[in-house]
Order: sequence, then structure tokens, then C-alpha cells
Amino acid sequence: MSKAFTCRSSTGLLGRLSEGAPLSASSLSILLQAMIESHRDCGSRSARVRVRFDLLIRRPALVTEVLSEWKSYPVCVTARQVGRLTTFQAQVGVSILRPAPARRRCRDT
Repeated sequence: MSKAFTCRSSTGLLGRLSEGAPLSASSLSILLQAMIESHRDCGSRSARVRVRFDLLIRRPALVTEVLSEWKSYPVCVTARQVGRLTTFQAQVGVSILRPAPARRRCRDT
């Protein structure tokens, strides 16, 4: 049995990730463990969470240091816990030839 979690407020399991602390392996591990604990009655031993966001980086202009631009890179972080094994996967979309980054969806693995 699977339950979907949504973050609509600062309460609940996913709300903890949006309280200002940086996204880290530790914070994702704590979330995965809390998800498993919340399904203890189902006998669940595994959980997965996927976080997608755009990473904004300020880049200086090539001609003058006074001007700069913001570049957006799509990021997808997936964390899984099965039993005692926890794995993490990070994907970052980078465009080389295009002025705007190509948007890609995370692959399900």
C-alpha cells in the first residue's frame, strides 16, 4: 500500500523540508525514516521521495563585470530507503549551446 504526501503547509512530513534548513542527505534520511514509521501498521520497510527545483546561479556577463544574468538549472534529487539501505540520486540539467536550459523530467528508476 502506498500513500502520497503533499506539502500544503509547514506541518506534516514534507513541511519539515521547507522550514529553512538546507536540503541534505541527513534531512532526506530523517524524512524517509519518518515516512516508514508513519506506515508501520502497513508493514512498510521502504520509502522514496523526489524533490524537483530550479537552481538559480548568478553569472557575470562576458563583456563587462557590471552586468550579470541569472541562469536556471533544473535539479531533481531522489532519495530511497529500502530496509537499512538508503540511496541518493541527483540530476542537474545543463544546456551548452542553447541560451535557455532545456527542461527535462526526472527518469523513474
